[in-house]
Amino acid sequence: LRGAGRSVLAPVAGTRRRALRGASRAYHSFPDPKEKPVVTRTRSSHPKPVKTDDEATLSLKQRFAMGSVLPGIPTPSPSSTAAMPEMQTSELPNGMVVASQECYGMLSSVGLIVGAGSADADVEGVVHLTEITASMGVLRGTAVAELRDEVERLGATLQVLTARDSILYFVDVLRASVPEAVGLLAEAALHPALQPHELEEAAQVVEFQRENQAAEVLSRDLVLQAAFRGQPLGVRHFATPEGARAVDRQALLAFRERFFRGPNMVLTAADMDHPTLMAAAQKHFGAVPPAPGGRHQRPRSRYTGGLITEERTLQEPFVRVAVAFEACGWHDEKMLLTMCVLQMLLGGGSSFSAGGPGKGMYSRLYRGVLNRHHWIEAAEGFLSLFDDTGVLGIDGACRPETVEHMIRIFIEQLAVLTNAPTTDEELHRARNMVKSSVLMQLESRLVLCEDMARQLQTYGRRQDAVDVCNKLDSITQEDIMAAARHLLSSPPSIAAVGADVSKVPTYDHVLSWFRR
Repeated sequence: LRGAGRSVLAPVAGTRRRALRGASRAYHSFPDPKEKPVVTRTRSSHPKPVKTDDEATLSLKQRFAMGSVLPGIPTPSPSSTAAMPEMQTSELPNGMVVASQECYGMLSSVGLIVGAGSADADVEGVVHLTEITASMGVLRGTAVAELRDEVERLGATLQVLTARDSILYFVDVLRASVPEAVGLLAEAALHPALQPHELEEAAQVVEFQRENQAAEVLSRDLVLQAAFRGQPLGVRHFATPEGARAVDRQALLAFRERFFRGPNMVLTAADMDHPTLMAAAQKHFGAVPPAPGGRHQRPRSRYTGGLITEERTLQEPFVRVAVAFEACGWHDEKMLLTMCVLQMLLGGGSSFSAGGPGKGMYSRLYRGVLNRHHWIEAAEGFLSLFDDTGVLGIDGACRPETVEHMIRIFIEQLAVLTNAPTTDEELHRARNMVKSSVLMQLESRLVLCEDMARQLQTYGRRQDAVDVCNKLDSITQEDIMAAARHLLSSPPSIAAVGADVSKVPTYDHVLSWFRR
């Protein structure tokens, strides 16, 4: 440093060194407020070329010219030449349905839905491990390939979602790579390697998920177990660490052999032309065997109601409780739409929200529960639907000592709807929120794939979103009251999970509230 008279190792702002008494190391103070900083300036020895105004303008025009096509980007077609997006369907000889909808985008999503889930498995945990192992190794003849590497090579994303009634495989990829993406879906679903180290890794994932699972996911899984006790839909969906280690390769392959059949599977694609998808489907899924008896028909699950508690340390010091009643299934269209409006009418969320109009702050559970009872940390309506039955309820959280009071408040919120009609304003708002939710979600390619697959598998056809919105407008206050009476005509299902569930009332005590 010029003029500093010090070592060049000293910081620019100065360093004060002094020995501490009785210590051999130095004490550093930085910066020293008594010393003024020394500022140096240097210039590059290479002169910077200066462009004239004309050269700079020409360079910008060349780089950002709007009239030229960038290399590697397909030339878009005029919208006037594009047909209105419509779903096209075909069927393979083995009974597998293939559907697509062209949306004229550069990215495509491909989905595969299998009409079987944890409610159909003979071994608990099989479906959960099917989800975890889906992106691991796959068999190619006698060799094993890492599916994760193949997905990364394509620049794609692979997701697998499982439920009690279905398994969904999704891949998001560039449009030109769709044929390869269909091949990856086929390998993930039909040809998993399921090596011993992969099953051990899956068991470790189950342990990690158990420690980090959201409380509302646990309570809503438990309430289905309480609602359909001893029935197919009442099985535990998520594997326990012990159960995961008990699932072997043979059990996973046996489940696939039974349910991964042509009539039980639907392949869909969003932003893809139908002939290309059909060619890929025939190539990769044409050898899937048909089902001798046609599509799998799940035995009807009888609603029972009941109470289930589980002691488990959660990430927050609350008890999570879900209270539900029997609703309807996918095939009762009028009641289904009414239940969707009723769920939106209840709304709710957590005690803290950055929401406002249109985000649930004017819903029943915010105005009647969260804004009046400060000790309730969360309250939210939920709806779980299956082919022939379902449940609607309220899920919430509070301290252990106030659990009984919260359960009573939740039931009262539903009871009020049986004899007090909603206002025109809140019914209009709830219907509009359902419609906006449907339409905005269908903007997602993945949701569009799932919607096509689920409707084709459930109804054999797809209902247009415009028709659904028109039917939602026909829901009246009397329909909401009738739906609430239908709910409360069934016994309650209650689930509680937390570190201290000792304050949860007994089931007989809850039933006594309905007899008064």
